[in-house]
Amino acid sequence: TLAANFGRFATCGSTDRPAVFSAAKGGLVCDECNGDVIDGIVLDNSTLYSMQYIESSKIEKLYTFTVTDKVMEQLRKVMKRLTERYVDKSFKSLEILETLL
Repeated sequence: TLAANFGRFATCGSTDRPAVFSAAKGGLVCDECNGDVIDGIVLDNSTLYSMQYIESSKIEKLYTFTVTDKVMEQLRKVMKRLTERYVDKSFKSLEILETLL
């Protein structure tokens, strides 16, 4: 699946256990199911909430949405993993933007 799941766990479907994000598994993976996850990123609850908000909001609302530096860094890691997984080339414009940040 191309769209990652941020609301429930990708493997078992649960919604209420500690989790890691795995691009390879297609979203969140709970503690009980993450035995074979090699690309897991531990996320704060604030980051999980932010991902759910971004996924479900209209684009106009995202211009007024702010996050902490820690949440932004975790969001960057998730996007980097998703890009590496689903995009098979690199973008020069993205490389230029990354040097500016």
